[in-house]
Amino acid sequence: MDKKDKNKSRKRPAKLSDEDKALWAFMTQDVAPIKRDDISTSGEDELSQDDVQPPHISGRVISAPPQTRNEQHQNSPAQKIHHNLHNHADIDGRSYERFRKGQMPIEATLDLHGLTQQNAYDAVVRFVTTQAAMGHRCVMIITGKGKNAARGEEGVLKRMLPEWLEQPTLKAHVLKIRSAQRFHGGSGAFYVLLKRRK
Repeated sequence: MDKKDKNKSRKRPAKLSDEDKALWAFMTQDVAPIKRDDISTSGEDELSQDDVQPPHISGRVISAPPQTRNEQHQNSPAQKIHHNLHNHADIDGRSYERFRKGQMPIEATLDLHGLTQQNAYDAVVRFVTTQAAMGHRCVMIITGKGKNAARGEEGVLKRMLPEWLEQPTLKAHVLKIRSAQRFHGGSGAFYVLLKRRK
């Protein structure tokens, strides 16, 4: 095989999507470069290209990575906070009705099915901050109704999501949250209206 064939056979690095670039810029905006003298030349300390790639987001539906067996027993850091899904004083009536009825275009969806409470919380933080940084307005988060919904027991993720979104870190980005219409999953999903970028 000559040099030309070898070059053709090499895989070209995948180009980052606009969403990947936005996420990477948002997550590294406060990172300061290290001095050249502090860079280790040891082979054991070097990172491969895969180690520094930003998380990949593709398509409208974003599924958080599956958890390991040990992570299934972790607890969420979220604290109980009062929330009100029906207060719409900060949005005009017409826009709120479109939001409530599921008529606003949904620009991205996060599916939390199969995640522990801790992993779901982390995924929600990444998702909301990324979508807000991209200037999106209306997104949807699917929590599911819970394993024991048929017996009238509310699922943990369904119960905790509104409380997570009331925390200062996420409340800075979130304007409103509302249970989805039946054609979007009903009570097992939520519409989230993000604040406009200033």
